[in-house]
Amino acid sequence: MTARYFVVEGNNDEFILQHLLPKPLLQDTKIIVASGYSAALSVIQSLFTLTPLPVSFFFDTDTYSDDKIEEKKQFTNSYLKKLFANEFLLFPMKPEMEILFFYKKDLFEKLIGQSIDNELWQQAKYRPKQILNQLIGDNKSPFFLAENPIIKKNLTDDLVHELQQNPLLQDIIRLHSFEPQAIIA
Repeated sequence: MTARYFVVEGNNDEFILQHLLPKPLLQDTKIIVASGYSAALSVIQSLFTLTPLPVSFFFDTDTYSDDKIEEKKQFTNSYLKKLFANEFLLFPMKPEMEILFFYKKDLFEKLIGQSIDNELWQQAKYRPKQILNQLIGDNKSPFFLAENPIIKKNLTDDLVHELQQNPLLQDIIRLHSFEPQAIIA
């Protein structure tokens, strides 16, 4: 039975949540994949009219600017606020959902099966999707994590457990371990 909805911008975002969040949390969660930010807003509007269930929106901020992130959150809230009585949580991923793989350098190196230098590690914090694609991509566009043989091989249960210690993931888990009352992040 579905207890909540997660709305994400794309297939890689869905893959990341499905593999990094605990299975008990996901067993009663339906993840809906939109085709980008605007499409996700439309999906959320539809959900608000179709169901009273809680909705969480995970979106790339595409920036590190706190001001720009706050503007995007305010826009999202104002755009959707007219319609919703649902419980609603926003999860801005700074700058992209792939940042969840970049918790610790040694864990990331286990994930990709190779060492990286400190300079590339620092760049990855600002361009995680691009660096991940550069390191393990097959030069296809778009880059699908679910189809990547390196990710399939290296994303073990032990590695997932270690990655789940990431404070960003811990916040997501904590906020979904109870039924929030119209919390807007």
